[in-house]
Amino acid sequence: MSKDTTETIAGGAIAFLVPLCVGLAAGWPVWITALATVTVFLLTLWGLHSYHFRTEQARLRAENAYRQHMTAQQAPPPPPPPAPGPPPSRVVAPMSLPSSLEGIPFTFGCTVHWDPAELRLDRGHADPAAVATAAVVERAREISQAHHPDDDAVVHALAAALGRPAATPDRLLQAWATDVKTQVGQHHREHLNALATLRRQQQLQEQRIANQRVVRAYLGDEVLTDVGSTVVWWLARNEEEVRETVDLIGTLARLSAAANNSEVDELFRHLLPENVTPRPAVPPPSFFTPPEPAFFVDAAGEVNPAEEERGGKVDLLPDPDDSQNSLFGHQLADLAERHGHADLAQEYRERYRTVDATGPSGSAAPSEEQGGFFGHEPPSTEPPAGNGPSDGEDRRDWGAGG
Repeated sequence: MSKDTTETIAGGAIAFLVPLCVGLAAGWPVWITALATVTVFLLTLWGLHSYHFRTEQARLRAENAYRQHMTAQQAPPPPPPPAPGPPPSRVVAPMSLPSSLEGIPFTFGCTVHWDPAELRLDRGHADPAAVATAAVVERAREISQAHHPDDDAVVHALAAALGRPAATPDRLLQAWATDVKTQVGQHHREHLNALATLRRQQQLQEQRIANQRVVRAYLGDEVLTDVGSTVVWWLARNEEEVRETVDLIGTLARLSAAANNSEVDELFRHLLPENVTPRPAVPPPSFFTPPEPAFFVDAAGEVNPAEEERGGKVDLLPDPDDSQNSLFGHQLADLAERHGHADLAQEYRERYRTVDATGPSGSAAPSEEQGGFFGHEPPSTEPPAGNGPSDGEDRRDWGAGG
């Protein structure tokens, strides 16, 4: 006996006894008790039957699925479906596309693809390649018109836009393009280079003109407005040349007046170059003209702080009372006389007591053995004037140190 049959008998017995016992215990009439017992018994049998039927069907479906699964695992896999073939395509010959600069086009080339199966329309076309090419070229034209011929990014913009499939205007095909190429012709490239060179030159010239305007405005409105501003400007550019700037005040005054279309101010006319007396040339300092000292020593040995308080000439010559300075005084007098200062020569001879009996003209330069102070001088070949001692006798008075 199966499990389902046992469950049905047990369920039917319970469904029959429970309402019978309840009816007898409750004192129901016989016909009511019998009707309730039969009804409950039949409903229980029908419910158990339905439950067992559904369970059996589920079990059968599970067994069938298991058998199919095992069969599928044991059977070889079905062959994959054939891969779809490449869509039809056409290589577009190089053609011109307009750019943002009139007269300088792009040279455009690509490979056009189309797919009529996407729309599945009933109507067709005799030359679908021409429809796809026309749609792609029109899309490329709209993009190229927004780019300059020197813009190398146009090829990337065209490749990105044309690589996306899009329906043609008549909705017959979906077309796109690959292998997009763009370039500018050599003669057009030379024309662009010439234009770029001219444009750079024009910009440079405009910048130079603007810079000149700034300089002219600076000089005219700030620097050359008056003589004082001009002098300050020149001194700021030549900070170390203060004395030279002072000498140029007349010239700078004339420059300021010319910049303002006016006459030179009366205050500065005496400083104009034609009105200024040239400075005498200052001879270079010699051995006997030392720099001016900060103090002066007079003959008495007193120190005076300034020349004005001394009231006399600056005396820096060696002491005439020293016998060792007689030769120095004689040579100094000869040097002054050779340079045309006879009065100074006579004064030096009197100061150092080197005046001989015949006067300054009869004096002769010391010999080489005497150690000339100013270098070797050729001895005089003329005989002394007047009657005097012999040639070898020294007639000069050498003072205390004789």
